[in-house]
Amino acid sequence: MARSSSRVITKVFLISVCVFAVLARPEDAKVQNKLSAVKSEKFATTLPATTVKKVDLQFSSIQQDESFPNVSEDVVDEAFNDMGFMRSEPYKCSNGEGLCDPTGQQIKNLNISSQTIKYSPDWTAENKTRSKRMDKLNNLACYYLMPSDYTLETLYPDEINPALCTHLIVTAARVQNNRVYFETTYDEEILRRAVNLREQNPKLKVLLSLQHFSDGSHSNEGFPGVVANKDNLDQFIFHVVSVVNEFYLDGIDINWQFPSWPLLNLEEKYGFAKLLETLRYHLPDSILTAAVAAPIRIIKQSYLMYPLANFVDFINVMAYDYFSYRWYFQITGPNSPLYSPRNESEYFQDLNINSSIHYWISNGIPTEKILLGMPTHGHSYKLKNEDNNGFNAPTTGLGIGEGGYVTFSESCEFKSHPNATTVFDLETLTPYAYHKNDWISFDDEKSLAFKVDYATTLNLGGAMVYSLNTDDYSGSSQCSITKFPLTSIIQLALNNNV
Repeated sequence: MARSSSRVITKVFLISVCVFAVLARPEDAKVQNKLSAVKSEKFATTLPATTVKKVDLQFSSIQQDESFPNVSEDVVDEAFNDMGFMRSEPYKCSNGEGLCDPTGQQIKNLNISSQTIKYSPDWTAENKTRSKRMDKLNNLACYYLMPSDYTLETLYPDEINPALCTHLIVTAARVQNNRVYFETTYDEEILRRAVNLREQNPKLKVLLSLQHFSDGSHSNEGFPGVVANKDNLDQFIFHVVSVVNEFYLDGIDINWQFPSWPLLNLEEKYGFAKLLETLRYHLPDSILTAAVAAPIRIIKQSYLMYPLANFVDFINVMAYDYFSYRWYFQITGPNSPLYSPRNESEYFQDLNINSSIHYWISNGIPTEKILLGMPTHGHSYKLKNEDNNGFNAPTTGLGIGEGGYVTFSESCEFKSHPNATTVFDLETLTPYAYHKNDWISFDDEKSLAFKVDYATTLNLGGAMVYSLNTDDYSGSSQCSITKFPLTSIIQLALNNNV
């Protein structure tokens, strides 16, 4: 249904002035005042008619997944035949009962053998699965990155407000030789200190994120090696269970970026599904989450929907890094656009949060299991021409920040320069700033308020923040009114939208 600009503005910023009991810190009044200031500013802002967006909840018009749209049919069919896979994902049977393959026969499971992965009649985890739905919709899962160096400028668990997030996801242990691998024993100590935050807030859930990045090769390292055969999978699951018990974790987050991407690899796609099922079977009382892609092209090639819809408690949609400087893509773009710019076409029209979230929902993921990822970081560029400084402007390389990543404090310092220009784009509902030939895309209180409103309008399970480390955890930035200013705004906006 269509939403008018006035309706959006009203819903985002009709925020009560009461302070919740959980917000008992002295700086919380400042956060409330900041949100009220954002509210006043937005009431004075009129969105032009051309920026009015639709939240279309009629999904019948959205074409369903083609499993591998960029690969020839002959190649796909040959791969499926050789490996015992069925062509196409399962879908609802015509009688409405269960899932069926393309021939109409009912199927429900991927059964892993020592050689390959095939469908079998039942998902073994179903009878052991207990409802893992959260008690409320306004969940706030926060990623916390283990320190890479041990200096005074590093965020330590003791500095995290245990009432800030509902879930703290400590990242990241790696997967090596079918085991959970910590770089050092100090990493293990950091994890224990994060778990100890529950002593101050018993409602806090602490998870460990297991991370793997695909590098474009058919590797047997990390998760690809785990799902290569049943023996490896069994060994890995056994060690995961032991880690959960040893560290008294509330659950595990699987952060595989990404199965079967960028190279088509059916063993990875179906193996990821089996990995989730097996983890759920052996950890029926633990929280199981998955960090998943936002671009539709990756979603299509990487995931089966049934395991994500049924075996995980929620998916963390990484709805950021849509655009960043690449040697093969040297133009500016919004890091985390809620909607696409008006003039985008074809593939780029879907590189936005609205398209991503609706695609996940239209393919069967329950809304309450979706956490909308919100970044505390931005991306930087070097402009080729200072006078061409909007979206799609040619660039020559990375700008400020390590590797082109810009923290909250760095974006604050940049936009606070007396000669810098900051623009809030009314199409993507995100800000960007430029000064001479430096250009950054980032999020601020206003853009995050729009994102929270979007999540609550669709009855999503809440928000995910990536990460606490790139927020201003010390509260020392001139733009900060409290420690973790962006995460605090998200938390308060979520609570006020209930």
